[in-house]
Amino acid sequence: MLVSSNAAERSLRMLICVWGKCDEGKAYLAEKSSQWEPVSTHEEARILLGSWVVVSTWDKTTTGEAKGSHYRFIVSAEEWILRSFYELCLLGGSDDEQTLTTLRELLAAVTAPKSSVHGDDLIKGVKMCFEVHRSPKSSELAQRTAQAVLTQLLHATVQRAEMSRADILAEQRKANTSTSGNAGGEASRRSNSVSSSGEELSEEERNKQQDEWIESQVDQWLDEAVAKVDPSAPNERGEAPKKFGFCIVCRKPAPHYCLETKDPVCSKTCEEINLQRRKVVDEPLPGESPAADADAASELPEGDDEVDVEKRSELYQEDALRVFSTLCTISLYGTLEAPEDADQQVDPSSTTDPLAVKTKRLSLDMVLCVINGSGSVLKRKPAFIEEIKSRLMFSILRNCVSPVPKIFTLALQVFVAVATNPDLKMHISTQIGVFVEEVFKRILDSGNSSFQHKHRVLQVFYKLCTDATTSLDLFKEYDCSVTEGNVFEGSIATLAKIAQGGIQKSGAGDLQPEQEAKLRMLALESLVTLTGSMVELSNRQAAEQSSGGREKSTEESSDGKGNDPTTASCSAGESDSGGGSPRNSTITANGSARSSAIVAKARKSELEAGVRKFNVKPKRGVEYFVARGFCENDPTDVARLLKRTRGLDKTAFGDYLGEDEPFNLQVMYSLVDSHDFHGMDLVSALREFLEDFRLPGESQKIDRMMEKFAEHYCKQNPDIYANADCAYILSFSLIMLNTDLHSSQVKNKMSLDDFKRNNRGINDGADVPSAHLEFLYNEIKNKPFSLDEDEDLKLKLASQQRSAMQPSRRFELFIKETESIVEKSREMLSRKPEDMGGVQDPQEYLGPMFEVMWGSILGTLSQLMNSEEESVEVVEWCVEGLKHSVKLCARFEMDTERECFVAMLAKYTGLMRSPFEAPASAKNIMCIKALLSLANSETDGGDVVLGHSWKHVLLMASQIDRLALLASRAKSDYVYFANPSGASEPQRHARPSMMGVMFATHSSSSSTAPHLATQWVGTGVSVMMKQPEEPSEAEINASKEVVEGHPEIVPATDAIFQRSTKLSNGEIIVFVEELCNLSSAELAVVDNPRVFCLQKLVEVADVNMSNRIRLVWSRIWRVLSAHFAQVAQSKNQQLSMYAIDSLRQLALKFLQKDELSNYHFQVEFLRPFEAVMGSSESSREVKELILSIMESFVASDVTRSNMKSGWKSVFHVLLLAATSGGDKTVVEMGMRIVTTLRESYFDT
Repeated sequence: MLVSSNAAERSLRMLICVWGKCDEGKAYLAEKSSQWEPVSTHEEARILLGSWVVVSTWDKTTTGEAKGSHYRFIVSAEEWILRSFYELCLLGGSDDEQTLTTLRELLAAVTAPKSSVHGDDLIKGVKMCFEVHRSPKSSELAQRTAQAVLTQLLHATVQRAEMSRADILAEQRKANTSTSGNAGGEASRRSNSVSSSGEELSEEERNKQQDEWIESQVDQWLDEAVAKVDPSAPNERGEAPKKFGFCIVCRKPAPHYCLETKDPVCSKTCEEINLQRRKVVDEPLPGESPAADADAASELPEGDDEVDVEKRSELYQEDALRVFSTLCTISLYGTLEAPEDADQQVDPSSTTDPLAVKTKRLSLDMVLCVINGSGSVLKRKPAFIEEIKSRLMFSILRNCVSPVPKIFTLALQVFVAVATNPDLKMHISTQIGVFVEEVFKRILDSGNSSFQHKHRVLQVFYKLCTDATTSLDLFKEYDCSVTEGNVFEGSIATLAKIAQGGIQKSGAGDLQPEQEAKLRMLALESLVTLTGSMVELSNRQAAEQSSGGREKSTEESSDGKGNDPTTASCSAGESDSGGGSPRNSTITANGSARSSAIVAKARKSELEAGVRKFNVKPKRGVEYFVARGFCENDPTDVARLLKRTRGLDKTAFGDYLGEDEPFNLQVMYSLVDSHDFHGMDLVSALREFLEDFRLPGESQKIDRMMEKFAEHYCKQNPDIYANADCAYILSFSLIMLNTDLHSSQVKNKMSLDDFKRNNRGINDGADVPSAHLEFLYNEIKNKPFSLDEDEDLKLKLASQQRSAMQPSRRFELFIKETESIVEKSREMLSRKPEDMGGVQDPQEYLGPMFEVMWGSILGTLSQLMNSEEESVEVVEWCVEGLKHSVKLCARFEMDTERECFVAMLAKYTGLMRSPFEAPASAKNIMCIKALLSLANSETDGGDVVLGHSWKHVLLMASQIDRLALLASRAKSDYVYFANPSGASEPQRHARPSMMGVMFATHSSSSSTAPHLATQWVGTGVSVMMKQPEEPSEAEINASKEVVEGHPEIVPATDAIFQRSTKLSNGEIIVFVEELCNLSSAELAVVDNPRVFCLQKLVEVADVNMSNRIRLVWSRIWRVLSAHFAQVAQSKNQQLSMYAIDSLRQLALKFLQKDELSNYHFQVEFLRPFEAVMGSSESSREVKELILSIMESFVASDVTRSNMKSGWKSVFHVLLLAATSGGDKTVVEMGMRIVTTLRESYFDT
């Protein structure tokens, strides 16, 4: 309650001034407002706070919005009181009720239409929320309220910054229109009240009622303030309050309230008195016309609106930028004010301070809100982007290596929000690479980082992998640049190592098995997700290019260029050779573009080869660089290349520079001259010089280097030493001091006095100032000359020692690591990156990207799939990764790699076991379904192109069919195709390996027909197919579990052959070739043949015969006819006759089609009959079957009428029958067919 008389007077005068009823109040405000200063005491701040609350409350309850001069006063008061309360927060003197009220009013002031809280006042409001939230004196409710108010404040600020000019103008006009309507109604109401009351009340009575209303309002506000502290507090007469407190008129307990004014009243009489008083108070002042003011506001010229909107838009954006900059600064330093030295290095251990942690946590959370809430206006504003690059990235760098989980978690979330935002990531691709290479990988490789830290970093990798464009930018900017490291390749290797279980641990071995499993799982998910996003991006780009190609083709056709028959013929030929697949068309469209990416990566590979040569023998490495054009045969150019090239062995570099050869010396001189030592002390200059290489062990080499260094240093700093000799001696002395102080082999360390004594009289006969020598000594003592890799190695070795088992020691080592990380990364972030341009065509780099990563992925998936201890979830991710990898290999024509991935899937189907007695595992079923999915997606017109890897899918299909027969207890094929000739089976020695099964008879189709029945074809397929004994119950049960337990497998297998019509023209040829090869392997076992593939060949030929153009079909038939002719000449007569009958079925369907003149498709189709008929290995029964088929063709009206070029083959078969030798039955049968033709169908 406001008990001070001065405070009461000030509050009342402010109220009177706001109401605008008292000229004295206006004068008081005009006189005092310019003299108000920020408060210095708690009591005065509380008084002013109470005044502000009263003003704000009146503004809401009376008018609902500020108008005219009243609003201008409130704005002035708000700004002043905001500054006062901010300082009060710094003093920690506000109570909880005042704090909550002020926070609410702050939010109302900032979010109000046409708010005047901008610039410094807005920043003070933000900092005020921080002070309330982090103050230990604030209650939990106040802290939560401060965070909520700050969130809403930022949301309002960002949303205003995103408003377009049209939105601001529309909102302003709407507000003016609303004000006009409200003011008009208010004016009408007021004029009525004046006319009804002015005639009855005198001026004296009116003033009296105004004073009474003011007094009653003040009493009511005081009652409300007291009730918040003590709801049962009595009034001045000792009466207890009722439901609604005390009556606003008579101060008695109030059981009612007025519906119109919401004021508490005790009776109807008091309600009428209160309403009459309000009518008098609402009476307008002389000369004041709210309606006229509103009309004037709504009739502003449009040009004035545009100017106001332009300024307001700039003001809103400037507010958002300043708030964002403030939040970044707070998150970097953990304080509300930045230190005076902007480059001040923050001690990482200071992040454990509770106040700083709380401040950083809230600031990072608010930064995340701004980034997620901002739209295109802010994110495309150069100042906003520069703020992210210059300030936010340093804040993330500092906080993401914090040992506090809450801090590094939020920092990494902010990084992900920026790095995955399409509008922002294109501007910070270089910074992303620095974080990945220098921060995230080092945390993962560190044995001192905690499980939570590693887990959060892996989550960042997972988020980055969800969008292939982010990885693509890294690959282009780093892996394809000869001046940068292989960031993308290194990241993939790190993820693969973790997924395989190669997690860096400390000597304590603190990672629990379940924690290690989580890290491995997350790394695996990241790799698989990346391959999936690459597939998605590749498909999307291919679809866009395909649609663009169709549009271009349509345009050319409309110009009359698409109707050239020559062009059409060429297109058909390309499609016939396999160019019809989406993959091939994509690559053809991008051939020149892709070559640039491949050339860039190849250039990088050449540089890496030169680095390896240099590390073995520097002279040959330099010769290689010159020969390959990386530098000229010039010392300056060589020095420039060696200084900037990554991966060079620092020891080899130092030895090369120290050689006493003219060219080597010139290179060393050029390297020294490339440094700028202006204004640097000797230790700093020497430290910078020695960062490039490791000093050689020979003193003569060191002497030559120090001599040139001293000359260059004195040339750029002539006023420090008398001559270069002094700098030379002192430099050499500093190197010796460094060895003496920091070598574990030196027992007696050099003291400062010894150092001074050793360097007496070296400055042209005089002594170097003692203070300067002391400075140099302390610099070397506190920080030795050391290469970064040496320090990293020391920390790594230290983390493996037994002392690292203690948490305090691990924390100390991690702090040292973070210092190194921050220092190196800060330097790299400060460099201005080269503008390499964005990736215009992702297809240009996706292929080379996958060439870099496929080996790591294959090794990871192979190791995990080979383990029997992995969970089903891990196997699911592995199978998914194999599927994505097969698709990428197919897209970019990586045949060898595709074969590896498909073979791995086929291996883990488990179908190659013989006998098949063990139940199929979940891994086996998943691999079976994955292969079927790949095969059917291609036959559905998808993007997968299996090529010669079809052999694995077809072998699996054959095995599934065999399991189906076992499950149904049906008879095997050998029962029906037993060899009657009794041909002996060759002796088997050992069952072949699984790889032998996979690559059984890739070229068996080339074997000659006479040897098919007797030779042993293949090294594994035949053994696998051989089932001489009756299947065991275990085999039958295992087969049922696969076939009946997963009923979708058999239909999906059959669908492969039915949907072969959807394969591209080039792919169907490969499909048929592989099916023929597998069929040869199945039929090679003389006493146990399988005809599954032979049946499927007939099926495939049947469905493709009518769906392929004749040119494509002729190529398919060349493969099929050769295989059928080979099988028809088998020693197994049943197989031979089965093959001939299959040919008959296909020929009968083909001959039902009409043939155009001058074509010879029928001859090609019937040629297998000629080959079998003319073979000496064909039996009499086979020849008779062929002649009966020819006779049926001749006898059929349909085939005879369509026969054109096929007559040549028919008569050739008959000729072969007539010349068959001593086989009288065949000769007579052929003669009968000729006689029938002559007598029945030809006129003589």
